[in-house]
Amino acid sequence: MDEMKYLDLERTAEVHIPEGLEERLSMKIDQWAKDEERHTVPATETKTPARSISARFRLYRNIAIAACLSALICIAGITTLDDKVDIAHRDTFDNPELARIEAEKALYLLAYNLDKGMRHLEKAEDITVKTRHTLNNTLTLK
Repeated sequence: MDEMKYLDLERTAEVHIPEGLEERLSMKIDQWAKDEERHTVPATETKTPARSISARFRLYRNIAIAACLSALICIAGITTLDDKVDIAHRDTFDNPELARIEAEKALYLLAYNLDKGMRHLEKAEDITVKTRHTLNNTLTLK
């Protein structure tokens, strides 16, 4: 599991972020904050429902824009990662003979454990048949 975390970190290090993106986002957020300050009503004034709704609408609109921008950045990062060679899915064996031997070992282990499970299943089936037979005998005697 640690290897998968390492591979994910290794892949995210390759994501290209355009130059100046952080500054542009900061400037846009600052601009939104200034717009928000200009359009807010001081606490001494009484707010009308229309003003509070429009301020709330602007806030939600700004949050939606920020969410869309972050989603676009994530999608761009994912598409650039898909273009790279996937390290996690490359072949683990360069020698076909070693790969065959390891595959046989895995299949033998699977067969052994499957056989062991089938033996337990057969024992359970024998117990079920004996129980059913005893139950039928008991019910027919009465």
